[in-house]
Amino acid sequence: EGYDLIIPKGTSLNFTNNSYLLSYSKIIAIGEKQRIITIKSSDGTGKGVIILSAKGKSKFDFVLFDNLLSKRSNYINSLGSLSAYNTKIFLKNVKFININSEDALNIVRSNFEISNLDFKNISGDAIDLDFSEGFIRDVKFKDIGNDAIDISKSKVNSENIKIVNCGDKGISVGEQSNYYVEGLNIDRAYIGIASKDKSSFIG
Repeated sequence: EGYDLIIPKGTSLNFTNNSYLLSYSKIIAIGEKQRIITIKSSDGTGKGVIILSAKGKSKFDFVLFDNLLSKRSNYINSLGSLSAYNTKIFLKNVKFININSEDALNIVRSNFEISNLDFKNISGDAIDLDFSEGFIRDVKFKDIGNDAIDISKSKVNSENIKIVNCGDKGISVGEQSNYYVEGLNIDRAYIGIASKDKSSFIG
């Protein structure tokens, strides 16, 4: 707590033997198009990254998350391959592929900025937002096992969202959430859009 965790461009982190990264400080992971940062699990047991109650804004740019699970134990119950709790997070030019956790990206009680993300081959939800507020822009989803975007008790503005082949809901808005979208394309989903529990969907 109180430090900055800096991951330099071109870095590759390989989480094996059920390992994971838990940070109580903000994470600065800034790559480049030709020198991306890779966070993966070569043996398929790695639990990814958890940011917990960090001060300041974590930033991820040109980062790949590949073949990760979520962390569950008596002490840590994280749902995402990247999870942010009670903090601020910025993601741009980030890819999530081959994710086998309940959520690829899980954000809880946090402010977020998401742009130019790509989700492919996700077993559960791609983005799960709870008690959070922010915007999502220029995001693509393909081959999602559950929901592409699932929000609860959150306020979200979004632009240019493309969803292809979604096993459950393209966008699920629940528990008194407010969701606004401009530019939405859903191709093959069990349910395109679901708005429930006194939520508001405008698009």
